Amino acid sequence: MGIRLDKAIQGLVLDMGARNLSEHTISDYSVTLKRLTAWCGADTLVEQITTGDLRAMLAHYSGAKVKPRGAIRRPTQKLSAKTIKNMHTALSAFWSYLVREDFVDSHVLKGRISPPKAEPEPIVPFSEEELVRILKACDYSWRHEPSYNGKTRYKRPTSARDRAIVMFLLDTGCRASELCGLQVDQVSLENCTAIVLGKGNKRREVVFSRKTGSALFKYLGGRDTSGMDPLFATRDGRTYKRENLLRLVTRLGKRAGVPSCYPHRFRHTFAIQWIRNGGDIYTLKSQLGHRSLDMVRRYLQIAGADVRQAHLRASPVDHVF
Repeated sequence: MGIRLDKAIQGLVLDMGARNLSEHTISDYSVTLKRLTAWCGADTLVEQITTGDLRAMLAHYSGAKVKPRGAIRRPTQKLSAKTIKNMHTALSAFWSYLVREDFVDSHVLKGRISPPKAEPEPIVPFSEEELVRILKACDYSWRHEPSYNGKTRYKRPTSARDRAIVMFLLDTGCRASELCGLQVDQVSLENCTAIVLGKGNKRREVVFSRKTGSALFKYLGGRDTSGMDPLFATRDGRTYKRENLLRLVTRLGKRAGVPSCYPHRFRHTFAIQWIRNGGDIYTLKSQLGHRSLDMVRRYLQIAGADVRQAHLRASPVDHVF
């Protein structure tokens, strides 16, 4: 008797936890495995799932007109190429686990279904004007007065926290999960450094400026904290989650009139500003926690394009002759 799909997924989640994989990785894999369960059925034996089943599933979520398995009718859902590639990665990891645990005889993806090509999304950093507006949006919000059609500006109760979050994101280039995972005792305001937990559960030191340190000091000064408390917390003292951060940044962007405002865009902005301001790429790689220089080279290309455009506008030869 083989193992059911839902039981095998429980085993993989336990295995990932035992290997100390990040909550972010486990969460992303779980999304794909929920889609697999919806596609094949929770009580399906994993040994009965074929390469054709997985190929049809990936095609379905890529937008192809494919009918899912099972009696329930489900509409076609088109996802980005990057999401489909991430799904392929999660499915491949699941079947590697199944083979390793002898739940199946062979891997139904490796050498059979190639991972889809995903063109990298364009990187558009915030402008300096947009950053100023976002910081102002941290301090004040707007509410409609019922007595007339105008609006009144009022001080936000979380302004110190939100300003510290924005400045920390922009000044360190940290990922959302890294910021949310920080504890008070992992930050040194005296040295302007923090120890973050990055991908692969690797710790690294990031550096921030005195201005960011002052913003953190002002925020922490209004809290009664111990070393094990989260650095950034909700108003009722709970750990700040990635969904909290996304909601905050999205709302700040809306109030500031800045479209496409999301946490990772601060990381892109940090990297490009670093290069524009003369920072070296090897220190940047270390600060960002990248394993290779591939992503840094993309930032270099964008900064290089900035230089070319600036030269076109300011060329002495073009202006004199």
